[in-house]
Amino acid sequence: MFLGLTFRRWLCHSLFLASTLPVFGADGDWFARIWQSDDGLPDNNVTGVAQTADGYLWVATMGGLARFDGVQLREFSPVQLSNMLDRVVRTMILDDRGQLWMTMDHGPVVCVGPKTARVFTGSDLPDLYPTAMVEDREGAIWIAYVQGDLVRIKDEAVARLGASQGLPSGGPVWLATDAEGELWFERR
Repeated sequence: MFLGLTFRRWLCHSLFLASTLPVFGADGDWFARIWQSDDGLPDNNVTGVAQTADGYLWVATMGGLARFDGVQLREFSPVQLSNMLDRVVRTMILDDRGQLWMTMDHGPVVCVGPKTARVFTGSDLPDLYPTAMVEDREGAIWIAYVQGDLVRIKDEAVARLGASQGLPSGGPVWLATDAEGELWFERR
């Protein structure tokens, strides 16, 4: 099992944040705090976490997106972007250029950069449940879907891949990249 998937499942019930400074106690305990919807998290079902270069921690949930500044969570709703009706963030990654990529529940893909946000929609993005998202060594974003479809976004171009492109059919697809950025593909 991929480490990212295990980590995501671990975060499903609540967001656990621990500081790097130990509490001044005899047993050397770490400071820990659980953040939930009562503390500003849009939903307690966390689907992804990423830290941007400016130090903010972004938390994707089934109810939307929040930005954590070390003190409080502030909701950033993808609904604020044009053409967005959905608040459910299914997967999220931070690419090598510091852009935050999110797949929404069914269809749209959002890329949030330092100054702009782009929403990818259209017939090349399936109206399916996304299962995984990774970046390869060329900077392309790959998205896998529950029915086995695969989408590649590179230089603003969206390409949908499936059985007609030689991929085996049937079942969900899982993706990972290794330390060199090589894409790994698994069909279950």
